[in-house]
Amino acid sequence: MIVLSIFKRGLIQEFRSPLNLSLTIFTTPFFILFYWILIGNSRQETIGLFVDRPVISTVHEEQTELNSISNKLKSLESKDIRIVPIRNQKELDRKLKEREIILGIKVYMETKLAKKQPSILKTEIYTSDNTIKNQYLSLLIKSNLLDLFSTETELPFSIRIKNNSQFQIRSDFEQFIPGLLVFSILMLVFSSSMMMTSEIESETYIRYKMSNTSIFSVLAGLSLLQLFNGTLSLIFSLLLAKLLGYEFYDKLIWVCLICSIGAVSCIGIGLLIARFMKTAQQAFLTSSFIMFLFLLFSGVIFPKPIMELRIGPGISFDLFHLLPTTLMKSALDQILVSNKSPDSVVYELVALSVISLLYYISGYFFYQRFFFSMSNKDSK
Repeated sequence: MIVLSIFKRGLIQEFRSPLNLSLTIFTTPFFILFYWILIGNSRQETIGLFVDRPVISTVHEEQTELNSISNKLKSLESKDIRIVPIRNQKELDRKLKEREIILGIKVYMETKLAKKQPSILKTEIYTSDNTIKNQYLSLLIKSNLLDLFSTETELPFSIRIKNNSQFQIRSDFEQFIPGLLVFSILMLVFSSSMMMTSEIESETYIRYKMSNTSIFSVLAGLSLLQLFNGTLSLIFSLLLAKLLGYEFYDKLIWVCLICSIGAVSCIGIGLLIARFMKTAQQAFLTSSFIMFLFLLFSGVIFPKPIMELRIGPGISFDLFHLLPTTLMKSALDQILVSNKSPDSVVYELVALSVISLLYYISGYFFYQRFFFSMSNKDSK
């Protein structure tokens, strides 16, 4: 009951400062909406069409057939799909890799060595993503091609959808979401350090001491409040991303689990900052600096640097994996961007759990000793 009372009191105090509360909860949803408005609301998708015509062909009918099929494919354009011509295989691969096109269609004629065997009209639909949008477009194009080829050509034909694993086509908006989810949890460093420092600055600890409230109850209540803030920010961010078309598939539970574990470490870091700061202004400046470092070295905004420590032959450890945001970003990228199974992030989950526990325990004991020293100093 004491923990809930402290939680309730802290929540009331936060409502007295709506600006700070709004910055903590709505900063990430604002950036998601802002970024979507800039680049994420385009509805028309670009598909590349590569018709591979042999330089030397002895069969005029085959060239005519390819030209006819090429013209028919271009007629599939609509307000949602734009088809652009591709000159060669190299250009097709490059445009897929650089995300200039979402799908690639290659049409070519396979001529048999035996003269009596007819040529085969082959079509390959290149995609490197397993998102619902790409699957839908691939199947839609395949269906249209089946109807087209069955009526426009008498040649045998085949249509195949190929998944290029060496490419990872994701829109800028889709790649932006995991980093913003990490940022929504990282904001807890700012809010928790400010709140914990304010408890000392306003001498609230005197009232806790007079009411015989344990430091465990105080920190449990305030930490619960910060988890509540982080949960609200995460929920609003996920809902807005979903409304703007982002697909989480069946990975939403894992996203929440990763962010929840990371939130514990961010609250612990906030406790560590509050331990060494005397005023809320100092906590604000220090937490802003710490947050910038986390953003810089964990790959949330900038490319993540690598600083490996060699432990033994063939064994190395990236020192930046000591940052919880690095592990969160890596796990979310694998699940959301690379569309991998949860089994692929076991290392990140275990390491993040251990580091979060260490950060929070360190922050708890450092802040506890500081809290007691301030109480004893005031009593004297």
